[in-house]
Amino acid sequence: MGTEIGLSCLTFRLSKAGCKSEYLELNFKFGEQNARRKYCAKDGPKNIIVPSNRLQFNYFHRKGKKCSHGFICEVYTVGGVRRPFCNGCGIAPISVDHKIVNGRPASEREYPFQVSIKSKINGNLYSCGGTLIKKSWVLTAAHCFFDRDDNMATTVEVGYGSISVSLHTSVTALKFIPHPDYNNKTFANDIAVVQLPEPLAYGKNDSIHPICLGLEEDIPFGGKGVAIGWGHTSFGGQGVTTLQEVVLDVISISDCDGKIRLPPDTSKVLCALTPFKDTCQGDSGGPLLTELNDGRWAQVAITSYGIECARPSYPSVYTKVSAYMDWISINTGGTECDSF
Repeated sequence: MGTEIGLSCLTFRLSKAGCKSEYLELNFKFGEQNARRKYCAKDGPKNIIVPSNRLQFNYFHRKGKKCSHGFICEVYTVGGVRRPFCNGCGIAPISVDHKIVNGRPASEREYPFQVSIKSKINGNLYSCGGTLIKKSWVLTAAHCFFDRDDNMATTVEVGYGSISVSLHTSVTALKFIPHPDYNNKTFANDIAVVQLPEPLAYGKNDSIHPICLGLEEDIPFGGKGVAIGWGHTSFGGQGVTTLQEVVLDVISISDCDGKIRLPPDTSKVLCALTPFKDTCQGDSGGPLLTELNDGRWAQVAITSYGIECARPSYPSVYTKVSAYMDWISINTGGTECDSF
């Protein structure tokens, strides 16, 4: 018997006037909190996993107005694999076909776990991405906190809650922890965690939700991964204000080795290579994502480095998340979602 509920609406055609005229609302428990998700017009739920075995539907239609075409939804139970660290992680309406280089803008609420990170280092401001993995913790790359002369960041700002950086809620990090064995020359152990000043209220805002962390068996070697960020859309170009998404081909380490310099321990990195598509400057620290069998999404890697951007013969290198699961747990206070 499943411990969670899956939901996908095959038909969803409500009033074009939006939520003021007609909407479907889902109510459920997220941990100890009451959570809501509201869907309007054509923005219906697809491959949603509710972290509960109880789900309530509320349907609203304004009186005196013509009815819409309505909706047809499939509800099913899910086996409920426990993922580190937050039960119900990875619920996101991600839909991609194929600026990050030659990507496309994301949709609002499509990546509710993505955050922006701005580090002040030796008087200069550096931009990166990161992901919400617990109520109080963000996962990112260690190199986001160092410049080329090994100067370390003095302050770190984290922005969350929107695909647009101009609409972010911004907070000053309580602390950041780069991996102690990070090497600023080889990019070995390019991973860090950032502690937020207060826990985020997951469940009350569908623009804020944790990502699942990918296990070794989740890595899509020979398949596709999704990368996102607010970085440059070309090498040496400009960053963007709206989150970009791109689908990349995940290649084996044997195919990657020789095309780009890799850290000494190649078991702790992944590579992606898709001609003329890539992550770029400013995307560092963001996730490489894969869709799980139950419809949720997991982060299998962290954007680390490459040779310029989108050069067709050169892969980009990503820090493998599964290789650092114990380190993440220890440095974020344990395996629970609300560890602080």
